[in-house]
Amino acid sequence: MDYIKKFTVLSLILVLALTVFGCGSTEVKEEVATTIPVETVEVKQGDFTNTIILSGTTKPIASVTVIPKIAGAEKITSIRVQEGDRVSAGQIIATLDQSTVDIQLNLAQVTYNDALKNYERQKVLYEAGAIPQATFEQIETGLAQAESNLTAQQMAYDNTLVKAPISGLVTAVLAEVGTLGSAQTPIAQIADIDTLELITTINEMQVNKLRVNDQVEIMIPALDKEIFKGTITSISSVMEDRLKAYPVTITLNNKDHKIKAGMYAEVEIVTDVEKDALIIPSQAIITRDGLSTVYVVKEGKALQKEVIIGLSDGKETVILEGLELGEEVIIRGNDNVVTGDLVSVVNRGEK
Repeated sequence: MDYIKKFTVLSLILVLALTVFGCGSTEVKEEVATTIPVETVEVKQGDFTNTIILSGTTKPIASVTVIPKIAGAEKITSIRVQEGDRVSAGQIIATLDQSTVDIQLNLAQVTYNDALKNYERQKVLYEAGAIPQATFEQIETGLAQAESNLTAQQMAYDNTLVKAPISGLVTAVLAEVGTLGSAQTPIAQIADIDTLELITTINEMQVNKLRVNDQVEIMIPALDKEIFKGTITSISSVMEDRLKAYPVTITLNNKDHKIKAGMYAEVEIVTDVEKDALIIPSQAIITRDGLSTVYVVKEGKALQKEVIIGLSDGKETVILEGLELGEEVIIRGNDNVVTGDLVSVVNRGEK
């Protein structure tokens, strides 16, 4: 009988011990389960710049095809440039046969000289009253006609000298010596690549954020992604229907000819700037029902705060209201917590 009582007592003690220790173990598990690991970063302050990237290809600011100005056709007697040569505006790049126009010019010069001498003689007589006014007026008309013809023949002679209309680089020679040159015969192509243009487009939401003379950065992938400075020179006021965007022209200096016409380029344009702004990673923001909220860590617990957001580039967002500098916002694990949850910070971002 005593044995049975002892056994019963021991059994009760064992059950009680298991119950006590078991409950203690459960409480520890529950405490661990309610502590949620999160990653945080402090609210920082700085200048926030919002940019967009546009693209296009470079082209010469001016490019012309040089053709003779003569009325008929004359044989090309010389071509004085080669592809790749630099030329100045007014420089002779080719000549046409001058034999015919030279004769006509000489004849016009002789005719003009005779008309001028006759005019000077008749003027003396007219002033002395020896000839009537009508006769002198005919002589004046003859001189004017001779002068006009001389000017025309001089122009025809000058047109046999084919000149560069702009300064630039000869990009192509299109004719050969011995062939006929006329107003329909291209002689050469000249491009001004000291200054290049880049034509790109921008959408209607951003176009009013640009201004003529704004400075931009241009990256050329073909030149090891080197950055060049450019200037916005024109912004179209009319949308291009095919692209549903507004053309924008940007010019850039290319005196060293480092950039080749036709190279692909990317343009970084600043559209918005916020000075001394409070900035957090965009991933910290939770938007539901039109409200933006973030969770901050305060005294080891999650605390939800409603915020008003400003500019954003997708990675970072400006906070206009709702946070203070230095507060610790949750950037990972924020979708697993509610206000009051215990949290353990497993990783803190840069301060």
